[in-house]
Amino acid sequence: MSAQSSMQLATLFHDGEITTFYNANALKEAYAAATDGDVITLSAGSFASANLTTKKVTLRGAGMEDGPNRTVINGKVNLSVSSSADNSEIPMTIEGIYFGAGFQLGAISDLTVIKCGFSMVDTDMSAPIKNCTFLHCLFKDGSISFVDAVVDFKNCSFVSTNLGGGSSAVYNLDHCTLDIADTYNKNCNYKECLLFGTTFNTVRDGGGDAFGCVYVGDKETFFNNCSSATNRVYALDTQFLKEGGLYFELTDEKAAEWLGSDGSQVGMHGGSIPFDPRTSNPQISRFNVSSKTSSDGKLAVDIEVTAY
Repeated sequence: MSAQSSMQLATLFHDGEITTFYNANALKEAYAAATDGDVITLSAGSFASANLTTKKVTLRGAGMEDGPNRTVINGKVNLSVSSSADNSEIPMTIEGIYFGAGFQLGAISDLTVIKCGFSMVDTDMSAPIKNCTFLHCLFKDGSISFVDAVVDFKNCSFVSTNLGGGSSAVYNLDHCTLDIADTYNKNCNYKECLLFGTTFNTVRDGGGDAFGCVYVGDKETFFNNCSSATNRVYALDTQFLKEGGLYFELTDEKAAEWLGSDGSQVGMHGGSIPFDPRTSNPQISRFNVSSKTSSDGKLAVDIEVTAY
């Protein structure tokens, strides 16, 4: 038997039919064959980058966590799908993928990105963005800048990622953890977020605000421009991250003490949907196919599916 479990695998679901593509170009080939509303599922492994610029599809990977079960797209991915009469009511969802070499986001509407990791994000500041949500995503390096967009970030983390953009762009950050250099955008609304490692002096005024947030640093006036008195400032030497913890986990003491209005801890591990890197859809963890059929015309297939 010749096992194909180590191959990159893309599965296209279209009108009840399933088509399978193999090897590094599997994503490109599956997307080329897809139409609006189709679902493409990627196995763990590394895939060549693709330009996602013509169709709205659901794209699901095996996960963003470092390890053998991670789905990685090598090379910059360009995502920009203009709405048309045919796809205006079709949402686009991306889940469980690590974008290790850049993610260029252009014109798009009704986009939801779930449990994805980004080493660098670029945005087209001239592109119209509508109904864009990032949930349980990890951002590291790069910048996020829009001119005219409202973007929601829920239970995400940001490391060395600048939040910039035009005066009409609005970023709503709900239960996020931010270890960032700066936010150039004045319209950042922080709700029950944890902020530290920042170099700017105050949460920007002129439209942005903060509610129920915790800041750790040396800027005592960090929340002075905010309308709410529920924000708290702690000294720079405050110990608050769990030693050896992943994804900015708070110590047990701070998790019990730093609570938001909903009674859960501030930051990415609080709220009604605490951060969890595991994908919500079942994953093919083993896929072995015989190299040839048997004498009676049968093909041996061994598939294992894992669900959390």
